[in-house]
Amino acid sequence: MSEDTTKLKNPDTGSFKMLRAMVGIGIVCALLIVLMYEGTMPRIKQLKAEALEQAIFKVLPGISSTKAFQLNSNNTFSILEGEIKDQHLVYAGYDENGTFK
Repeated sequence: MSEDTTKLKNPDTGSFKMLRAMVGIGIVCALLIVLMYEGTMPRIKQLKAEALEQAIFKVLPGISSTKAFQLNSNNTFSILEGEIKDQHLVYAGYDENGTFK
């Protein structure tokens, strides 16, 4: 038999081998991307919250605590409980005595 006929009968040569390698590399890369995203998300949220808190204390000097309020659809404010639901937030600053600044 010549080399040409043995290459045609063997499916593990040529494009099939290359396709298998590309799919394997793609799966590994996708897995790494998801793992890095999930692994760094808690740290990113923590740093974002710290930066927001520092910015609030910089904008409102003389305060010792803050509260977040959310603007509702009927244009009233309610205390935000839990995580941020939308971007309509207002932060109030209070001094050591609990007086609104």
